Amino acid sequence: MSSYKKYKKSRFLTKSDVEDEPQVTYDEAADQNVALPGEQEKIKPCIKFKELDKQLAANITQLDAIAELAGTDEMDEWPGTRLTLYWDPTVAYGPNITGGIRVRAPKKPLPKLVRKLTQPPVEQENGEEEIPI
Repeated sequence: MSSYKKYKKSRFLTKSDVEDEPQVTYDEAADQNVALPGEQEKIKPCIKFKELDKQLAANITQLDAIAELAGTDEMDEWPGTRLTLYWDPTVAYGPNITGGIRVRAPKKPLPKLVRKLTQPPVEQENGEEEIPI
Protein backbone atom coordinates (compact mmCIF):
# COMPACT_ATOMS: atom_id res chain seq x y z
CA MET A 1 0.00 0.00 0.00
CA SER A 2 1.39 3.43 -0.79
CA SER A 3 1.16 6.55 1.32
CA TYR A 4 -0.84 9.63 0.37
CA LYS A 5 2.36 11.58 1.02
CA LYS A 6 3.63 10.56 -2.41
CA TYR A 7 1.47 13.41 -3.72
CA LYS A 8 3.36 15.93 -1.59
CA LYS A 9 5.53 18.12 -3.82
CA SER A 10 9.22 18.00 -2.97
CA ARG A 11 12.32 18.43 -5.06
CA PHE A 12 14.13 16.04 -2.73
CA LEU A 13 13.61 12.34 -2.05
CA THR A 14 11.11 11.47 0.68
CA LYS A 15 9.98 8.31 2.45
CA SER A 16 7.41 7.48 -0.23
CA ASP A 17 10.11 7.69 -2.93
CA VAL A 18 12.20 4.92 -1.33
CA GLU A 19 9.50 2.55 -0.05
CA ASP A 20 10.36 0.06 -2.79
CA GLU A 21 14.10 0.32 -1.98
CA PRO A 22 15.22 1.49 -5.42
CA GLN A 23 18.61 0.42 -6.70
CA VAL A 24 20.21 3.52 -8.20
CA THR A 25 23.41 4.75 -9.82
CA TYR A 26 25.24 7.76 -8.40
CA ASP A 27 25.51 10.45 -11.08
CA GLU A 28 26.77 13.67 -9.48
CA ALA A 29 26.46 15.98 -6.48
CA ALA A 30 26.30 19.74 -6.09
CA ASP A 31 25.94 22.05 -3.11
CA GLN A 32 22.43 23.51 -2.91
CA ASN A 33 20.40 25.61 -0.51
CA VAL A 34 17.86 23.18 1.00
CA ALA A 35 16.18 25.71 3.31
CA LEU A 36 12.49 26.40 2.90
CA PRO A 37 11.53 29.80 1.46
CA GLY A 38 11.98 32.49 4.09
CA GLU A 39 14.37 30.40 6.22
CA GLN A 40 18.09 30.97 6.73
CA GLU A 41 20.25 29.44 3.99
CA LYS A 42 21.23 25.79 4.60
CA ILE A 43 23.76 24.35 2.14
CA LYS A 44 23.94 20.57 1.66
CA PRO A 45 25.39 18.26 -0.98
CA CYS A 46 22.48 17.16 -3.17
CA ILE A 47 22.99 13.93 -5.05
CA LYS A 48 21.53 13.13 -8.45
CA PHE A 49 20.91 9.53 -9.44
CA LYS A 50 20.60 8.38 -13.06
CA GLU A 51 17.30 6.57 -12.45
CA LEU A 52 15.46 9.22 -10.39
CA ASP A 53 14.12 12.73 -11.01
CA LYS A 54 14.43 13.84 -7.38
CA GLN A 55 17.70 14.38 -5.54
CA LEU A 56 18.94 13.25 -2.14
CA ALA A 57 19.81 16.12 0.21
CA ALA A 58 22.63 14.12 1.78
CA ASN A 59 23.88 14.07 5.35
CA ILE A 60 27.26 12.89 6.57
CA THR A 61 25.98 9.38 7.39
CA GLN A 62 24.74 8.90 3.82
CA LEU A 63 27.97 10.33 2.39
CA ASP A 64 30.04 7.97 4.58
CA ALA A 65 28.01 5.00 3.27
CA ILE A 66 28.47 6.04 -0.37
CA ALA A 67 32.21 6.58 0.16
CA GLU A 68 32.43 3.05 1.59
CA LEU A 69 30.58 1.59 -1.42
CA ALA A 70 32.64 3.62 -3.90
CA GLY A 71 35.91 2.72 -2.18
CA THR A 72 37.07 6.34 -1.99
CA ASP A 73 36.38 9.61 -0.18
CA GLU A 74 36.75 11.52 -3.46
CA MET A 75 33.23 12.44 -4.61
CA ASP A 76 34.53 13.05 -8.14
CA GLU A 77 35.19 9.30 -8.35
CA TRP A 78 31.72 8.21 -7.19
CA PRO A 79 29.81 8.40 -10.52
CA GLY A 80 28.67 4.93 -11.57
CA THR A 81 28.53 3.61 -7.99
CA ARG A 82 25.48 1.38 -7.54
CA LEU A 83 23.54 1.57 -4.28
CA THR A 84 20.15 0.95 -2.70
CA LEU A 85 18.10 3.68 -1.03
CA TYR A 86 15.79 2.61 1.82
CA TRP A 87 13.74 4.04 4.67
CA ASP A 88 15.09 3.44 8.19
CA PRO A 89 12.42 4.18 10.82
CA THR A 90 15.03 4.31 13.62
CA VAL A 91 16.88 7.41 12.35
CA ALA A 92 16.98 10.19 14.95
CA TYR A 93 17.05 13.93 14.31
CA GLY A 94 18.15 15.58 17.53
CA PRO A 95 16.21 13.97 20.38
CA ASN A 96 13.36 12.80 18.10
CA ILE A 97 13.01 9.53 16.21
CA THR A 98 11.90 10.73 12.77
CA GLY A 99 13.04 8.02 10.38
CA GLY A 100 15.20 8.82 7.39
CA ILE A 101 16.63 7.68 4.09
CA ARG A 102 19.68 5.47 4.29
CA VAL A 103 22.12 3.99 1.75
CA ARG A 104 23.42 0.42 1.45
CA ALA A 105 24.98 -1.89 -1.10
CA PRO A 106 22.57 -3.30 -3.67
CA LYS A 107 21.48 -6.87 -3.19
CA LYS A 108 23.50 -9.11 -5.44
CA PRO A 109 21.67 -11.61 -7.67
CA LEU A 110 22.13 -15.26 -6.78
CA PRO A 111 24.89 -17.01 -8.70
CA LYS A 112 23.63 -19.02 -11.70
CA LEU A 113 24.20 -22.43 -10.05
CA VAL A 114 22.26 -21.41 -6.91
CA ARG A 115 19.36 -20.10 -9.05
CA LYS A 116 19.21 -23.46 -10.87
CA LEU A 117 19.29 -25.47 -7.63
CA THR A 118 16.43 -23.41 -6.19
CA GLN A 119 14.22 -24.01 -9.24
CA PRO A 120 11.66 -26.81 -8.99
CA PRO A 121 12.34 -30.05 -10.83
CA VAL A 122 11.30 -30.15 -14.49
CA GLU A 123 9.02 -32.96 -15.59
CA GLN A 124 10.31 -34.69 -18.71
CA GLU A 125 8.17 -36.11 -21.54
CA ASN A 126 8.66 -39.62 -20.12
CA GLY A 127 7.16 -38.51 -16.76
CA GLU A 128 10.48 -38.46 -14.88
CA GLU A 129 11.64 -35.35 -13.05
CA GLU A 130 14.96 -33.73 -13.81
CA ILE A 131 16.63 -31.20 -11.54
CA PRO A 132 17.99 -28.37 -13.71
CA ILE A 133 21.75 -28.03 -13.26
